[in-house]
Amino acid sequence: MGARLSRRRWHSAHGGALDREVLARLRGLQGDEETDIVAELAGVFLEDACWGLQEVEEALQRGDAPAVERVAHKLKGGSGSMGARGMSGLYAQLEDVGASGDLSQGSELLGRIREELGRLERALEAEISGFR
Repeated sequence: MGARLSRRRWHSAHGGALDREVLARLRGLQGDEETDIVAELAGVFLEDACWGLQEVEEALQRGDAPAVERVAHKLKGGSGSMGARGMSGLYAQLEDVGASGDLSQGSELLGRIREELGRLERALEAEISGFR
């Protein structure tokens, strides 16, 4: 097993924040001598997530439900593509909040998304360092 964690230990250490099968499929797209595609995509994903959280927070403050829906939809797709199923589910809930026009649950969901983003950052860091 070496530096890599077993699937069970990795899952309990990171609470299932990432679907490792999705990450393995992404790595299957890269050539043998190419840099780690997951590391590259993780950087873009985390940058987008931080931008998106700021956009959602500002939209919530303005009471701009269509903007909440639009940004949450975009981030939901990016999260799913990275194997962040829990995060994708939270964004789906936020998208529904925006679509409903009732933003009363938006701040609570934003807090949960921030917590999940912290878990994802740690999980991605562990995944990337374990792959090297």
